[in-house]
Amino acid sequence: MSFNSDQRLEAFGLPRSFASSKHMKNKFHNYQRKPIKPKEYSTEAHDHFNKKYQLTNNELRYELPDGDGLFTQAKWQLERFQALKQKLNEVKSNLNDVHLKTWHQHTNFVNRSSKVVQSVKRLIRPQLGTQAWCKFHEIINAYELVPVQGKCFTSVHLCEAPGAFITSLNHYLKLHHPHIQWDWIANTLNPHHESNSFDEMISDDRLILGTSSKWYFGPDHSGNIMVPEFVPHCVQHVQYTVSSPVLLVTADGSFNCQGNPGEQEILVGKLHYREVQTALSLLQSGGNFLL
Repeated sequence: MSFNSDQRLEAFGLPRSFASSKHMKNKFHNYQRKPIKPKEYSTEAHDHFNKKYQLTNNELRYELPDGDGLFTQAKWQLERFQALKQKLNEVKSNLNDVHLKTWHQHTNFVNRSSKVVQSVKRLIRPQLGTQAWCKFHEIINAYELVPVQGKCFTSVHLCEAPGAFITSLNHYLKLHHPHIQWDWIANTLNPHHESNSFDEMISDDRLILGTSSKWYFGPDHSGNIMVPEFVPHCVQHVQYTVSSPVLLVTADGSFNCQGNPGEQEILVGKLHYREVQTALSLLQSGGNFLL
């Protein structure tokens, strides 16, 4: 198939965006993109970001079970869900031969919000303006995570590197609640500890270097939250370091599961459990946990 600049791309069943610049410049050099009405984007964004689900219990008041009864049942699984999992992984396996760079380009192309981070960085110029920054800012504007009635509070950020949740929270507080006295403590894999692999951690230490006293790397200084003694040491450190109540804990930890993507939930499950365990040990009554 071949075409020249005088032929319309629609004749070949192709959208105009498929043409290269050399085929576009002669035919459409005076073409002006139709402006998109802000209302259209606003409605679509509102519908997209308003997808919320609330899990409730039939009882009016739910109490955590006795800790002695946890993990005492035999291992079990739902066979119907296992069959669905197998079918899902079979479909995913069709992408095994696709180059990773090509796949990332495709997902960025079809992602309607792929330009959001770029726009935020250009217009607002936030500290550590990343996708995590935008994610946290969306969440904190949608839910009441900050105790606005109080005068002070402390937030603890687990598995936080490079620190976008912290800078996003700082931006939100300075903009909407400048009267609140806020303190924070963060944890992550120590980028300066020789036992940590670059494949397992985020090496961006810009915020860490400027706020080193705010970071807690555990009893062995590795920052590994999975160390058995981490939770009691972390609780003790927080109680000794801050005076205001811990009313917000965030945990955004994960790791690379490309080696076994079909078992991602199982691989990350232990990390999530430790994040929950640490958060519940730190939070004061009435606090919030973002996982």
